Amino acid sequence: MKITSVDSSKEKIGTLINAGSDINLGPSVLTIGGLQYTTESTLVVAMPALAESERYQVYAVQIAGVVSLVISQNENSVGPSGYNTWKLVGSFYSSVGSNFLQFANIKTKPFEDIEEAIDLDGNADFTTGEITVTRNGNQINIQTTRDLVFPSQSTAASTIGILPLWATPLQDQFNIYVNNGPSNIARANARNNRGFNVDFSNFDGSNSNETTDFGWAQLDYRVPGNTDKRNIEDL
Repeated sequence: MKITSVDSSKEKIGTLINAGSDINLGPSVLTIGGLQYTTESTLVVAMPALAESERYQVYAVQIAGVVSLVISQNENSVGPSGYNTWKLVGSFYSSVGSNFLQFANIKTKPFEDIEEAIDLDGNADFTTGEITVTRNGNQINIQTTRDLVFPSQSTAASTIGILPLWATPLQDQFNIYVNNGPSNIARANARNNRGFNVDFSNFDGSNSNETTDFGWAQLDYRVPGNTDKRNIEDL
C-alpha cells in the first residue's frame, strides 16, 4: 500500500469481478479523504444477502491507511454507514432471485440497459421457454428468447412475481401479434402483479388452444420512476 498526495492523472479504478460469493477489485489508485492510495493487490468483499431487483454500491474506504471494500445500498451522496470518507468504485444489480445480476457502469444513468433472462422451464403453465426483460431509462422491452411450450390451452401464465421489480407496470400491459401464420392471433401480457402470460384466439374471437409460442412474443411499455439523467456517481 502506498499513500501519496493527490495526482488526479494517476486515478484508476481497477477491474471489478463477481467471484461468486465475493466482489473483487483489481489493483487501483484511489482518492479517499484527500489522500491517494495505491492498492497493489486485489481487494475482496463478501457479498451480503441481497434483496431482489435492487441496486448496490461498492465503496472503497480506509481505516488507519488500510483500504478495504464495503457494499451498501446508500447512494454516493450519503456513502456507506459508519464512514466519513469513501470512494465509489462500482455498482451492481440483483436479480429476481436475489442473486448477483450484473455490474452497472457508474458513469451512466441508473437503469440504462439492464437486462435479465427469465427461465420459464416448469414455471406454472409453461413446460419450457425463456423471456428476456430489458430496461433502458423508463422503457421496458420483453421478448421471447426461447420458444414458450405449454399444454394445449388458450392461455399460458407464469407464477406471480416472475418479472423484476424494476419492470413492474403501473397497470397490466399487452401487445397483440400473429403467432401461427394466418390461423390465429396472440397477446403477450405483463401484469401489475409481475406475472407474464400469453393468450390465443381465432380471428372470429373464439379461443384457440395452442401448445407453442413460436418466439414471436414481444411487448414494450413504460414504467413510472426516476428519470434523473445524472450519473450514478452523482446520486
